[in-house]
Amino acid sequence: SSHPNFHPTTDDIDYQIEADFSGILAPGMPQAAVDLGETFGRIMNYGDGLYAGQFVGAMYAEAYFVTDRVEVVERALRAIPQESRYAAMVRDMLAWYKADPKDWKGAWRKAVDRYQSDDMLGKVSFREIDVKINGAMVLLGYLWGDGDMAKTIEISMRCGQDSDCNPASAGGVLGCVLGYSRIP
Repeated sequence: SSHPNFHPTTDDIDYQIEADFSGILAPGMPQAAVDLGETFGRIMNYGDGLYAGQFVGAMYAEAYFVTDRVEVVERALRAIPQESRYAAMVRDMLAWYKADPKDWKGAWRKAVDRYQSDDMLGKVSFREIDVKINGAMVLLGYLWGDGDMAKTIEISMRCGQDSDCNPASAGGVLGCVLGYSRIP
């Protein structure tokens, strides 16, 4: 049902915001999270829309056993096609974080300039729910949040776009890193 022949908005954030379950069901097994996306994510998304959810699922799966936030993102990045525009966005976010891990606002400006531009938009209902810009907002909170739950959620929320789902994804992955006893 998600094939572009039948679905005009394949890059909406549907599966990205619903993929948490796949990583939660597959701790330490990112490929299992990706495989679940092949079954469930394809109901609603295709291409970058699917890869976004598979990436989020892989982040959750990795976060149970990897505590370094950059490493979680780098490992999850291996789970999706490297030639995809979503993977390019993840690589940009990692590069911007490594270049300046304190300036999330500068990275936010770069992300909005690049991933909300007309030439980067996928097939979406409206520009604010494209997976690339929203995935960037998840990573802004997760990476620049310094491993602090409140800061992570606040940054992702302040970035805008789909500002309830993005902080939930960033905070959810961080919660797996921290473990239940360390969630405030």
